[in-house]
Amino acid sequence: MYCWIALHALRRATSSLFVLSALVFMTMYSSDSRSQSSCGFFDPKVRFADGTSACLNTFPLFVRQGLITNDFPDVVSVAKSHSAAYAVAATANPRQCPFVQFTSWNWSGQEASYALPGCEKRLEEAAKKFPTAKGCTCEVLINGGRTRLSKAQFEERLSLIDRFLATGVPQGIEESRLALDKQRIQDEERLEAGKRKAEEGRRAAEEQRLAKAIQDERERVIAAERLRAEERRLAEERQRFEKELAALKSKLQADDKDRQNASIATLADPLYFRNRVALVVGNSAYSGTWALRNPANDARAMAERLDAIGFDVTLVKDLKVTDIGTVMASISQKLKAGGAFVFYYAGHGVQLRNENYFPAVDANIRTQFDVPTQSLSLQQILSLADDVKSELRIIMLDACRNNPWMVASRSISGGLAKVEAPKGTLISYATRPGSVAEDGTGQNGLYTGMLLKHMLTPNLPIESMFKRVARDVEEASRGGQEPWHEGNLRGEFAFVVKR
Repeated sequence: MYCWIALHALRRATSSLFVLSALVFMTMYSSDSRSQSSCGFFDPKVRFADGTSACLNTFPLFVRQGLITNDFPDVVSVAKSHSAAYAVAATANPRQCPFVQFTSWNWSGQEASYALPGCEKRLEEAAKKFPTAKGCTCEVLINGGRTRLSKAQFEERLSLIDRFLATGVPQGIEESRLALDKQRIQDEERLEAGKRKAEEGRRAAEEQRLAKAIQDERERVIAAERLRAEERRLAEERQRFEKELAALKSKLQADDKDRQNASIATLADPLYFRNRVALVVGNSAYSGTWALRNPANDARAMAERLDAIGFDVTLVKDLKVTDIGTVMASISQKLKAGGAFVFYYAGHGVQLRNENYFPAVDANIRTQFDVPTQSLSLQQILSLADDVKSELRIIMLDACRNNPWMVASRSISGGLAKVEAPKGTLISYATRPGSVAEDGTGQNGLYTGMLLKHMLTPNLPIESMFKRVARDVEEASRGGQEPWHEGNLRGEFAFVVKR
């Protein structure tokens, strides 16, 4: 009897456990049952990314027949048969692209890998009907009863698909088409209004034109009468003026001839001076990368040119430190009072405390204190000419190249400093004071080449010659180099004078 009682108690406990398990299981799905009244307990469901779920048969798309062409009438039937082994791939952007889908099922768990390429192939063909649909792709909408979308995103996606199935046109393309139609109507209305306004303006302009034409014709008749009267008067005046003009031209020609003769008579050439001395220095053979190509050629050409027009020329190429004193002593012995002195220099030049120096080719300048002792000084040249009271002093400096000694001291600067030229002195620089000129790539430097070109122009005052040189250099360098001259001569001087 006790065994029977124990067995009965065990049966009641087992029954109670079964009932309790059933209640728990039903409670887990009670929320979905209440929210989807048409969703049965055993109906296939889709689980969303936000953790909620819903029955497939509550979405019209998945019970729509005709989407699947074999074996099953709709997607719900596929899901019932293969609840965990089916996949639905569909258009990723049904707002702008035509809707297609491809449903795949089997027992291997690889449904998405079959559904996606099948959908892409269908979409490629469907997109040809919509030229404005660009970049259309498919994505897996459901895979084994799950979707990567939230419920709201899923419902929005299906809403766009339902609309396409109802209209046959993606919503975005239809909206764009309607917007274009509206814009076209508005454009046509604006065009028509513009045509009407233009026509009204044309009529008004035509009326104004006719009124103006009548007024112009009246004024033309009056003006023609005045013109004929004025022409008669001008004909009489012309005859009188032609006689006076002929007389005036004759007088001007005679005056011009007299002025030319007077100008030539006042020009002084080198032959005017009994003492004619020129010092020409060209420094090319500097050490290392600071060597220059053109100064030696420039100095040789300048020496030949000055010698041809009557100067006693001292040519020094590649001046060394030990030669500076000898050269200065030699020139001081040649210079005489009342004579003409020309100094030409081509090579590196530096300015130190507003004074200009021309370093020797073997100068070893490490500090600013080395500059005066290893360079030829412009002030020395000017003082030498001033001591012997030379009447004419022409200084031509092609020494504005960049130099290697600027690093020796902050006091050493590139380019040459502006100098207050003494009376009777004219100084010409290859470029504006403080600027740097290039060495040049031809036989001669750009500045010296232009000097040689204009020096032999007959009866050309030297100030005009320097202006022509500056103009040609500036044009040839496209504004990169601008020669400069300053000073004050007692009279006019030309290198060549023809009387």
